[in-house]
Amino acid sequence: MTIRFSFDTNVLIYAIDTSAGHKRLLARELLNGARLNSVGFIPEQSIVEFLHVATRKMGVPLAQSVAFIRDLLEIFDLLLARQDIIMRTLELLSSHRLSVWDARMLALCGSHSCAVLFSEDMQDGATYDGVRVVNPFSHANRAILNEIVNS
Repeated sequence: MTIRFSFDTNVLIYAIDTSAGHKRLLARELLNGARLNSVGFIPEQSIVEFLHVATRKMGVPLAQSVAFIRDLLEIFDLLLARQDIIMRTLELLSSHRLSVWDARMLALCGSHSCAVLFSEDMQDGATYDGVRVVNPFSHANRAILNEIVNS
């Protein structure tokens, strides 16, 4: 059975951050593994947040950031907001202690039936609106990571 999954912004940032050390290697490994199986999705929110962090906070040239995004979008489908996103976000905010942006990301993934969101920013192993958060940088998740990406 194929497991639909998506990537939070931090995975994309680590993939280009030359100072991220081991996290950079893990992020690139995750993206490349998902690329081979072509089962991952990129939330539009992750793309917008990536552009902001990469160009404004990290000083990555816009052309380099755009090339990275284009490469991702050639491989992975883009998850766009649907009409139900606002209500899903509000429901998540009402029932969990999440930031608005995390709730929106989870709502977006849930709306597109993505069972997993790879992120280090939320509680590892928690499930929100049918979306399980998996920290791809946790050594304890290596087996789960391989199972999901290679499903």
